[in-house]
Amino acid sequence: MSEIEILAPGEARPSGCVIFPVSSSLAVYVYVKGRVDMDAEIGKASKKLDKIRAALEKQRKAVADATYLEKVAQDVQEADRRRIAEMESDVKAFEGTIEQFERLKLEG
Repeated sequence: MSEIEILAPGEARPSGCVIFPVSSSLAVYVYVKGRVDMDAEIGKASKKLDKIRAALEKQRKAVADATYLEKVAQDVQEADRRRIAEMESDVKAFEGTIEQFERLKLEG
């Protein structure tokens, strides 16, 4: 790594970079233009996105079940809701990553 720059929330994506989510509250822009196979990266991100979407759907079904609401402790339910929020954030991040790779392909 040769340089680190911290961007303010809402700042534009640096040219030639894509965002990689590290956690639900941290993301890193990495300069990739001319350094990676865009189609391969789109494929990898799509696979991760599919896994997260499947886990999210499973978690949503679980917390919507009447038996779950009756029998599971409130603190566990709250933790499950936080997990759902994190997964929703991850879905958005991977969708954004795929979109950015698509845009970089168009930039040439």
